[in-house]
Amino acid sequence: MVGKILKFQLFGLCLLTLVSAFYFAFQDSIPDNYFLITSSLSSFNFFAFYSYSCLVFVGFYLGPWLFFPFLLFTLFYSFIASKEEKVLDLVSLFPLLVWSLIFSVWVLPDLVGLGLIYLIEKKLSLFIQLALFFITLFCNLFTLSLRLKSGVEKPTFRESLNRIFSSGKDEGLGKNSGLFKWFYGGKDSFLNYKLKITVKLSSFLKGSSQKKELTQSNSFQETNKKKIKSPKVKIGRESPEKASSKGRQSQGEEKYKDIIQELIKSFPDKKLVEAPNDNYFEEITQRIEGKLGEFKIDGGVINVLKGPVVDTFELELGPGVKVSRVNNHIQDLSMALYGAPIRIVYPMKGRTTIGIEVPRTPREVIFLKSLLESKQFLSDPSPLLIAMGKNAFGDIFISDLRSMPHMLVAGATGAGKSVFLNSLLVSLMVKNTPNNLKLLLVDPKQLEFALYESLPHLIMPVVTESSKAKIAFSWVIQEMERRYSILKELSVRSIDGFNEKVRNGLSSDLIKSIQPYYEPESSDFFLPYVVVVVDEFADLILSKNGKDIENMVCRLAAKARASGIHLVLATQRPSVDVITGLIKSNFPTRVSFKVSTSVDSRTILNSMGAEFLLGKGDMLFKSGIETSRVHSAFVAEKEIEFLLDGLQGIPQSFNKSIIDFLEDGDCFDEGRGHASRGEVQEKVDELFEEALSIVMTHNLASASMLQRRLKIGYNRAANLIEEMEARGIVGKADGPKPRKVLNNKIDL
Repeated sequence: MVGKILKFQLFGLCLLTLVSAFYFAFQDSIPDNYFLITSSLSSFNFFAFYSYSCLVFVGFYLGPWLFFPFLLFTLFYSFIASKEEKVLDLVSLFPLLVWSLIFSVWVLPDLVGLGLIYLIEKKLSLFIQLALFFITLFCNLFTLSLRLKSGVEKPTFRESLNRIFSSGKDEGLGKNSGLFKWFYGGKDSFLNYKLKITVKLSSFLKGSSQKKELTQSNSFQETNKKKIKSPKVKIGRESPEKASSKGRQSQGEEKYKDIIQELIKSFPDKKLVEAPNDNYFEEITQRIEGKLGEFKIDGGVINVLKGPVVDTFELELGPGVKVSRVNNHIQDLSMALYGAPIRIVYPMKGRTTIGIEVPRTPREVIFLKSLLESKQFLSDPSPLLIAMGKNAFGDIFISDLRSMPHMLVAGATGAGKSVFLNSLLVSLMVKNTPNNLKLLLVDPKQLEFALYESLPHLIMPVVTESSKAKIAFSWVIQEMERRYSILKELSVRSIDGFNEKVRNGLSSDLIKSIQPYYEPESSDFFLPYVVVVVDEFADLILSKNGKDIENMVCRLAAKARASGIHLVLATQRPSVDVITGLIKSNFPTRVSFKVSTSVDSRTILNSMGAEFLLGKGDMLFKSGIETSRVHSAFVAEKEIEFLLDGLQGIPQSFNKSIIDFLEDGDCFDEGRGHASRGEVQEKVDELFEEALSIVMTHNLASASMLQRRLKIGYNRAANLIEEMEARGIVGKADGPKPRKVLNNKIDL
């Protein structure tokens, strides 16, 4: 019933808007029968007479101003009210009409009917008009915020694009345009190629020499219906002790990279934006020099460094002219350039000039495909290479996560932070097989990383809850301590040195010394890189577990580098209660996209400048004391899906002990598992004797070992270890090392 009434309101408002617009356009040629009735006419048409009278009546008391509330109400109904019916929506039209009317009377009185203006000015004082304006504005905002919080599922940007493309295809609009030609004409070959790559990847993983054939389909519907189930064969790492292992492993990595590069080459090519002509730069140069001349500042533009998004005009100052004089007139220079958000860069490295960065029109879009295929990216052997984008001068900007070693990313909503994280993840996927890199993704918003749920590089499922995130960080700390103990046994200082020794082969004594830190009977001692990516860190730090998470993050940031664990934290709320001083001190590498105020810029970078960025991937990259302006690369969601579909032949291989830890590792906070140290539980676990037998047999004790041997959860295994410690059988915990058995002469 509510939906029918809303449709009736929308239809009525549409009808009145059309009638008012018609009267506004043809009012000079319409007879004013409503206000002028004479007896001189011997005959007249009753239908025409009353039709014109109604038209004049509506136009006199309404007006074209109705278009604004009609547009707003249409958007409200389409995206919110039509999804879920609420009785509150029935009265939402009235305050919208009143607010739009008063606003139109003040700002656009020509669009309001003369009769309506007369009634408002005659009956309503200015005070009443102001009161109605703000009351109805509050009602509109309150209704909108209430409906947005009610959990209405709004269409995503991708769904909106699909609707636009679908309607355009059905109606036959723009079929000859390049966009529709790419979307519909090139989709068949794009998807068919994806199927071919998937089978090729599965074939090489399986090691089969059989040739698989694919039937090409010229129809998008036929191609979409076909589903090729590729065999899920795990990429296994052979024992490092075997001589042939190194060759097979290297060959497998090369094949993986070849397949990835082939997938990237299949991304659709994008049309580049045409660069401005010389007159464009000459006009800007003249305006800059002219404005400086007005303030008696001696200086001139000697060179233009052209970039993809901003152009840097090198300004050489005259003798004795301070840089601060130019910096004090940023707003005046911006006004001279039609309000463009400019930025002063000084000093310019290796130059005696200062730079004035001016946004380019139109700006160039930097696609990730061009960076991943570049010589700089392909020739660099670093496994944790990130294709950041291009700098202000148009040079490709590549960064190594190992040298950072952790990164803090911040920016306002819509500034390009999520796209940058996607580019980062794709860069890591391109450079590393699932054996060389493990990803831990934390997504409190449950939306940004949902696309990567099938990614074979994941070390555990995508974490979406703050309580689970705390447990995940606890596991990362445990893994860091375990790795440091392993590195200590081999007397190496980093994970790279350890893995090099593993590839060259380990002696039996070394294997025996590190075996307690691995799964029983494990022959694969290789340690992969672990990259932890958090999409919205503010949701975690402001939760009830926020303080514990902050301490764990700071501990990881301070120690985890040599163990091959790296952190990437992103937030759209760059406030001091989220990016605390403790976190900033442990994250020397920071990326700031466009922010709202200079205070936010200082919070992230300790300096101003991020508030003048352009958005859509424009960022400031600070590493140490140097700050560079970089324009992030763009990767479409469709391209990520295509890449992930091509990797579906590699199954996910989660470690069971990690999953058990994630499910049962919150025992200390909840108080539902461990006995207090030094106290013996009143009720002895029925598996205690069996657990004690295992400890005596192996002469070491750890909760993870009991988990694997007894097939029990983490809580129960930890309780058994605590029980043994309370009885004096095993010693106290020493980091990730197994506990020492103090009394191995117990009669079982």
